[in-house]
Amino acid sequence: MEGVNVGNPIASAGANDLVHTNQFARWSNWTVVHDFAFTYGGAERVTCDIQRAIGSRNPIRYLAGNPAVMNALSEHHAPVLDLPLNERTYRLIAPLYGDILKRQSPIDGNIVASSYSFAHHVRVSGTKVVYCHTPFRQAWSGQRDYSVGGDLAARLATRVFGARWRRQDRSVARRNPHFIATSRAVAARIQDYYGFSALAIVAPAYADEIYTVDSESQRSDAYLWVGRIVEPYKRLSLLIEYFKRNPRKTLLVAGDGRDRRKLERHASKNVKFLGWQNEEELAALYRSTNALIFPSEDDFGITALEAMACGLPVVAYGAGGALDTVVEGESGVFFPDPTVESLHAAIQKFESVTWHNIAIAKSIVEKFGRRRFDVEIREVLESLDVRG
Repeated sequence: MEGVNVGNPIASAGANDLVHTNQFARWSNWTVVHDFAFTYGGAERVTCDIQRAIGSRNPIRYLAGNPAVMNALSEHHAPVLDLPLNERTYRLIAPLYGDILKRQSPIDGNIVASSYSFAHHVRVSGTKVVYCHTPFRQAWSGQRDYSVGGDLAARLATRVFGARWRRQDRSVARRNPHFIATSRAVAARIQDYYGFSALAIVAPAYADEIYTVDSESQRSDAYLWVGRIVEPYKRLSLLIEYFKRNPRKTLLVAGDGRDRRKLERHASKNVKFLGWQNEEELAALYRSTNALIFPSEDDFGITALEAMACGLPVVAYGAGGALDTVVEGESGVFFPDPTVESLHAAIQKFESVTWHNIAIAKSIVEKFGRRRFDVEIREVLESLDVRG
């Protein structure tokens, strides 16, 4: 895409110094809007980073969330919807969010919507900028996966409401076409599904003060998977099948989610479920394992960045955001098909290479740190010349 910037390294003053200068005070009255916060993961971290980057003084607004997770995002937050939604019920009204949000009073002023489903539907009296993790997956890029491979509720909803979701989503997007994409894959989806180009590609940042390489760390031969255990999107089931067929190899699963129990019941003994890990525990895993396996077609994939920042190479499915971050033969290897056979060939190739952990980490720090993210987000807002 013409004029798109993908993770350029930018030397600048520290983020905290920049936020509080008069130069960036124009965005302090903007509001950041988030989708759903029931697990603290990559999307939630990005929302925090946007809030910090623009120096917003307003509470983060969200559609639904767990209070503990929202408190981790910010001590100042408020729901958009006055509905008693929890982790069990919020998905049940997915067919209604478009209609509900259309009838909501607009948020006063300007917003940045950190959106992967419905946050960009939130009405606003001023300007809306959408940091688009992806156009709503069930309606667009993941429609086939969810309609044939999701749980019963997901299959039914995708089949029955898919066309309606697409009409609503396209209509809302075209009324406010100020979209930032997280990766080239997401920029292509915005063009294909909505019919306009993203303002820019601004890759998410990783927590570069936590995920660092340690040349003294001793690495085991265990492989690692990290993420929300949500199928069919994350494709952890593919890894479980692979390691069932390869009992001499070990897989560590770091994360939790609605499909954990089902997958754990089908896993062989060489697959160890560790549960949710905090950032320090994750960093320790990245520094002590053999490789991260990344089998999903993620929109961007922050876990791959975290792993490589700790010097850990990645065995990744060759699609989505991983194509923007993993370099074949330097920081990892790709497998072209989401099959056990394709994964097996990639792991064999991975095991034949000598990997240089320090070089892997250095390339990530230069391209994807937090200061770079802060500067690029502000440059997009600056280009719109919208006052607070």
